[in-house]
This record gives sequence, C-alpha cells and structure tokens, in this order.
Amino acid sequence: MALLFENKITENKTKFIGTVIDIAKRLDIDPNWLMALMYHESGLNHKAQNSMGCVGLIQFCPVVYRDTWGISKDYLLNISNVHQLNFVLKYLTPYAGLMKKPIDVFLAAFYPYALKNKKLNDKKWAFGSEKSLDYAKIVKNWNPGFDVNNDGVITSNDYIKYHNSFFQKYGIKQKKCPCGIVIPILILIALLIFIQIKFKIV
Repeated sequence: MALLFENKITENKTKFIGTVIDIAKRLDIDPNWLMALMYHESGLNHKAQNSMGCVGLIQFCPVVYRDTWGISKDYLLNISNVHQLNFVLKYLTPYAGLMKKPIDVFLAAFYPYALKNKKLNDKKWAFGSEKSLDYAKIVKNWNPGFDVNNDGVITSNDYIKYHNSFFQKYGIKQKKCPCGIVIPILILIALLIFIQIKFKIV
C-alpha cells in the first residue's frame, strides 16, 4: 500500500519508504503520520531550512542538532535523505509510547513539553506560557499560522483546529493502521480458503 506524499520523495525513494516503515514500527505509529509530519515541516525536502536555522525533514533546530547532538547544520544538510531519517528516529524515540494520534507526532516535533504534560487537554493553555506570557507571544511569532483566532498566542485549541484541518485536507487517519494484525489474519484466511478448495473440504 502506497504511503501518503511518497510522490514528493525525489531521492532514494524505495529505500526511503522502507526506512520510514521501519521507523514507524519501532515507534509504534502509522507510517503515514510520519510522512505527514515530514511533508508539513519540509515538503519531504531533507535540505529545507528556515530563517531560524532549523533544517531537514522535520526541521531540526539548533538547540537540538548543535546543543544536544553536537553536530552542525552543514552535516545534516549534506547527508542523504535516508541517512537523515536516522536522526528523525533519534529525535522521536524519547516520545515512543506517547504518540497515539497523528497530532501527537506533530506535537513531539513542535513542542515536546506539551506532549509530555498532556497540555492539549487544556484547550485554553498557550504554548510557551509555562515560561511566561512574553515567551508565549514569541512562540506565536515564530509560528503565526498556528494562531487560528489571531489573539496573539497559540492555544491548545488553536493547535488542534489547525492540525485537524490539515489532517482532513489530506485524509490522514486518526487511528493507527492495524496492519500488523490485519495482514496476517488475511493471509491465514486466504490459506484456509486455499486448503478448503484444494482438498474439497466442506
């Protein structure tokens, strides 16, 4: 079954898709959620970068690649898209088990504090307000598109509305595909039908 946005992959397509599926299995998420995240963040362009110095498939920011991992922006920009997926896995692994819906995957990339502390349950909570109102306004200025109601901050409600609209637009399912269970069952059913026909079992 084809993945969402795989037509946007311009290099190493087969290996890239296989690696995405493997990463999704390790994180116990739907691979389409991961594809959607990378499409949203970079258009699946592993050389994408923004004015804040964030780069790559999920827009790794300097505080992550430089301050935490000790690698340079140039390093990330000069490795292949498949190689860069290793860093996508590295980044998301601490949140394995917390990502139950596509919005959780997006939240892990955007604002892990909100995911770990279940802040989306509080619809009025503003991103950055755990530090100060001024910082919440800075977060909004960095991501103005998320401020759906244009009140100067990004609330959980804003974030949910924005992403639900994105998910609906691209047909992104809210529940993980149970492929690991369904496919073996279908194979077993097909095998039983074959045996029944082959040996004329009534």
